[in-house]
Amino acid sequence: MRNNGIHIRIGDVLYGIIKHRILITALTAAGLLIGIVLSGISYLRGEMSKEYIITSSFSVNTQTHSGLFTSGYDFPNYNDINMAEDMVDAVAYVLKSDKMLKEIIDSLGLLGVTTKDIADNLSLTQYNETQIIEMSLYWRSSKEGITILSEINSTAPEILMETLSIGSVSVINEPSSKYLIGGSINIILWGYMALLGFGLGIGITLLELIMHPTLLNVQDIETAYGLEILCEIADDKAYFDKKKSILVEDDSRSEVGESFASAAHIIRNRLRKKEGPHIIYITSALRNEGKTNMIANLAIQLSDLEKHVLLIDFDMKNPTLGRLFLNKVDYEHSLNALYAGDITEKEAVTNLTGYLDILPTVLERSSIPLDSNLFSVVRKLAEHYDYVLMDTAPVGLTADPMSLNQIASDALFVVRYDTASMQEIKDALERIEKSGISILGCIVNGVQVSERGIKNPVKEKEKIKKAENKARSQAEPLMDLNLEYTENQDGISPESDDSNISSLVAGFAGDSGSETQRETSEVTTSDSFVDLLFQAESNQQNEKDEQDNI
Repeated sequence: MRNNGIHIRIGDVLYGIIKHRILITALTAAGLLIGIVLSGISYLRGEMSKEYIITSSFSVNTQTHSGLFTSGYDFPNYNDINMAEDMVDAVAYVLKSDKMLKEIIDSLGLLGVTTKDIADNLSLTQYNETQIIEMSLYWRSSKEGITILSEINSTAPEILMETLSIGSVSVINEPSSKYLIGGSINIILWGYMALLGFGLGIGITLLELIMHPTLLNVQDIETAYGLEILCEIADDKAYFDKKKSILVEDDSRSEVGESFASAAHIIRNRLRKKEGPHIIYITSALRNEGKTNMIANLAIQLSDLEKHVLLIDFDMKNPTLGRLFLNKVDYEHSLNALYAGDITEKEAVTNLTGYLDILPTVLERSSIPLDSNLFSVVRKLAEHYDYVLMDTAPVGLTADPMSLNQIASDALFVVRYDTASMQEIKDALERIEKSGISILGCIVNGVQVSERGIKNPVKEKEKIKKAENKARSQAEPLMDLNLEYTENQDGISPESDDSNISSLVAGFAGDSGSETQRETSEVTTSDSFVDLLFQAESNQQNEKDEQDNI
């Protein structure tokens, strides 16, 4: 079994996001709620930055050391006022300088406060190109902020004289404080926390894809494990409705029914050359992957091909096969009673249709042992059937299916879309292969509609036409040999002229569904034309063998 690795596609990530949308939404909402709570706590405790704004204003003048203005008078003239306006920028620079702010910190004895703390939160603005400066300080404490601005107002004249040798300030508005709610900061915090919750949800999704990859790309079964896909069963809840009888066939055959019919044709053609009866068991890696439903529907399709089929429930610890067909599974008509010798084979087997029988199992405290006596019973029953299909326990959970290798000729494996991990699937397949039994193929159950894709009707018709042409080319050598075929239960036999090749194609198409559906549905390896190819190749091989014998 090859293992080329599993690749995560963008589509897988999108599927994972959709799958975990409730979790992602919940984490995003939780993050938003936490942000709101943290903002509320910060608001109540008053610990948010820039909680208070302290404002003050003063005017700049051109006084000198003597107390007179630069004009030499004890009152300013026009030139003094113009010079004061020109000095505003220089005064603002000095008041925010490290020299000034360090003097303030030392004078007030502020602990844990640096000159940068004050400078970053202090703004000085010239009022309408006048000599008036408005100060604003954002501070965590109203009292401390007012003290700082008051100290700036009182220290400014001394510092200005020391640095500029001219200038002084006259306070216009004394420092006052105003409490700020800081609502914009709250909103930003909400957004950050909501984004954090969303990112956490996406991270969990990606981590699950990496650490616990499941079957999201159906083709991984073939590319990674080399196991052929017999059919893909869509996640059609209406088709598998438990209230609907599994034996009642809808007038308009659904896509799911066609998929089972295709798988039945492949199995029939694959086992055509082998001597019957064909005893096959079906298993999976885990429970709840739908193997019981798969084998039940597959048995119905094989019986529709006029093959005698017997269904046996060998899932001893969880026998559910009988409930799909029977209203009640009685001990008097069960494998348990047959093994115990309480009833005969005829009494144990329940006839469902003309070609389909079932041998159910009932749940008991001590399950039936898979021993030689039981296998002898199965071999004796199998003599009357073309196919014996056995439902077993998951091979990934128990070794019971391995015991059936003594009577089974082949195995079928079921994988449910996005259920078992790829490692669990790999381990289960390795157990089957190491047991020495051949795997006919895999049935992928529960495939999403988006995974199956939307087919292009024009391209599908072209595929059908190519398949038909290939079928004709395969059949031409048979016409040249004037081979005659007789009608049998495997299909309708053609005459040796070209006009009947179309009837041969139609006959085989009729085995697996209506011709109208064939024109629009996807062409897979199990389409009706494949039956024709198998038939043609089989007859060619038989003819070659006859010639070799001669």
